[in-house]
Amino acid sequence: MCVSKPNKPSDRVDSAVQERLRSALIDFRKRRGLSRTKFAERAGMSLWMISMFENGDRFMSLEGALRLCHAMDIKLWKLLKDVEE
Repeated sequence: MCVSKPNKPSDRVDSAVQERLRSALIDFRKRRGLSRTKFAERAGMSLWMISMFENGDRFMSLEGALRLCHAMDIKLWKLLKDVEE
């Protein structure tokens, strides 16, 4: 999974999407009663990676976002739709 900082002006648009995704995943994880450690285990990712993403220190790839959604049994579109409501 790729996590990175924005490097170019076009990444600013992605920043808004990343922030929405980050907030939604944190909220959904907490509503499910999952610790970061359990969340990382379920997604097959390192705790470091989850922490960096949740703290806003790194961007997440689409693949990574899909893995996290799969770990919580929610579709990515549904997670982002819930943010808008």
